[in-house]
Amino acid sequence: MTAPDISVAERFGLNLKRSRRRAELSQQELAERASLTRHEIGLLEQGRRTARLGTAISLADGLGVEVDALLDGIRWIPVQRPRPSGFLVEPGPQFLMPKERPESPPCVASGPSPGGSPDPEAAADGTRDCERVWALRRRPIRRRCP
Repeated sequence: MTAPDISVAERFGLNLKRSRRRAELSQQELAERASLTRHEIGLLEQGRRTARLGTAISLADGLGVEVDALLDGIRWIPVQRPRPSGFLVEPGPQFLMPKERPESPPCVASGPSPGGSPDPEAAADGTRDCERVWALRRRPIRRRCP
């Protein structure tokens, strides 16, 4: 039975069921040998759950077969997919750095103070602080060596 439209879980389940019946074990007996539950064995045999590597090894040991017997007919076929551009989201203009630095600082203090009343003197102080930080940002950085 090599139907191309059968899933890996379904193929594994068919192989598991066939191997269990050959070993003349019930689902409960296999579950005890493989340290699983009978419910898990049932889900695996129905192809409703995919076995992890450790589970496949435990099942093979419980059945007294090689893991290959449970993987019979399962093949990996590489699929060609277009390569992504490297970005999860294409960068928009908001993520790009400007090519030239603006001459004036982007921050200008205006509007009401945090207390809610407009204070022109505080706004002027905020503008001066912003301009001082802007000027420092444009100055080359020099490191002092000991």
